[in-house]
Amino acid sequence: MKLRIAAACAVAALSLVGCSQNASTGSGSSSAAGTSSATAAATSSASSAASGAKTTEWAGAFCTGIGPVMVSTLQLLKDTFTLEGAAKRDAHLKYIDTVSPLLNDTAAKLKTIGPPTPETATEHQAVIDAMTGMAEGAAKARPAIVALDPADPAMNDKLADTLTQYGDMDKLGTQLDTVDKLPGLKEAFEQTPACVEAKASIAGE
Repeated sequence: MKLRIAAACAVAALSLVGCSQNASTGSGSSSAAGTSSATAAATSSASSAASGAKTTEWAGAFCTGIGPVMVSTLQLLKDTFTLEGAAKRDAHLKYIDTVSPLLNDTAAKLKTIGPPTPETATEHQAVIDAMTGMAEGAAKARPAIVALDPADPAMNDKLADTLTQYGDMDKLGTQLDTVDKLPGLKEAFEQTPACVEAKASIAGE
C-alpha cells in the first residue's frame, strides 16, 4: 500500500513541477533555481516509486509461485512418512505434476519482470536457475518413479535413489534464504499480499 501511495505522490509531484515550470517562464534566476531543485526532487521520488513498484511486482510473482510449492513440499514430507507402496509412489508423482509447472511458470514471470533492483541481478538469475533446475530434475525423475513396482520390497530404496534427480531442491532452498535477506525485498515480502498469504498457507501446514 505504501508503495502505491508513493507512486501516486510522485506522479502528482511531477504534474505540479510541470505547472511550476510553465508559470516561471521569463522569471528571474532565483525562480529558475527553485524549479530546478523541485524537478530533481520529483525525479528522484519518481525513480524510487518505480523501483519500489517493481520490487513489489517481483515479490508478488515469486510468492504466488513459491507458496504452493512449499505447501506441496511439506505435504510430500508428511506423505513420505505415512504412506507406503503405491500410495507413496503416487504422492511423489502428484508432487512432480503440481510443482514442476509452478516452478517453470514462476521462473518465466520473474524473467519477464527482471531483477527487482539493479543490485540484485545476480540473485535474480540464481533464483530463476534454481527453479528451472528443480523442475527439470523432477521431470527427469518422473519416468523412473512411474516404473517403480509397489510390490517390490526395495521400492522405498529405489524411490530414494530416484529422488536425487530432483537436483536443485537444496539449491532452491538456499535461494529462498538469500532473497529474503536482500535489501528492498525484505519489506516487500513482509507487505505484499501474495507473500502474506503464502506465509499463512505454509504456516498452516
